[in-house]
Amino acid sequence: MADDKKVEKDRFVELDYTGKTEEGFIFDTTDEKLAKENGLYSEKKKYEPIVICVGKNHVLEGLDEALIGKEVGKEYSIELTPEKAFGKRTPSLIKLVSLAQFKKHNLNPTPGMQVEIDGKTGFIKSISGGRVLVDFNHPLAGKNIKYDVKVNRIVDDDKEKIDAILKIRLGLPEIKSKIEDGKAIIGLDFELPQQIKTPLEEEIKESTGKVKEVIFKEKKKEKQDNTKKSIEQ
Repeated sequence: MADDKKVEKDRFVELDYTGKTEEGFIFDTTDEKLAKENGLYSEKKKYEPIVICVGKNHVLEGLDEALIGKEVGKEYSIELTPEKAFGKRTPSLIKLVSLAQFKKHNLNPTPGMQVEIDGKTGFIKSISGGRVLVDFNHPLAGKNIKYDVKVNRIVDDDKEKIDAILKIRLGLPEIKSKIEDGKAIIGLDFELPQQIKTPLEEEIKESTGKVKEVIFKEKKKEKQDNTKKSIEQ
């Protein structure tokens, strides 16, 4: 029998959290006031508790593991090594790129700029002698991380579970979904490739146990030409 007072693997839970480095730099939080106080606030982001399934890689590996056994309603400080957080820094992921490649795409590189090269996201470290040094490591790679976490509650509602999966896997702030006669009906404002639909369908069915069919109702849109800071070498 599941314990509704302790976090168990494969259970959905609602969390409030704040992530920070050893130096105290806050890089992520569910607290709107804290986000504003630390220069993190974005109008595009919704600051509220998140719902995740423990053990399904919905959060960092180390945090995922540390949540097991924690009690509902209590606050915890969880420390993670780089290996369990954003990984170690890898020297081979720091590359020199010709300045001409940027100019070719009408881009004026500056230190700190985020760029996409050959499908990989990196940050410009420096520019010298016609070459641009780009770091493809995660900005927090190599750092010890601490999460202040509170488990608010265990989540058993199937619709909440489905919405949580879609928010995490698709990065959507708002979800249009409902459950009728064992079918999960999900409204999307865009078309979703089948290679993404299939694992989503499987995860939803497995997580709920009651949903036997997943129906995506997609709104077709005309293709738009979006300009990105993307370079192909």
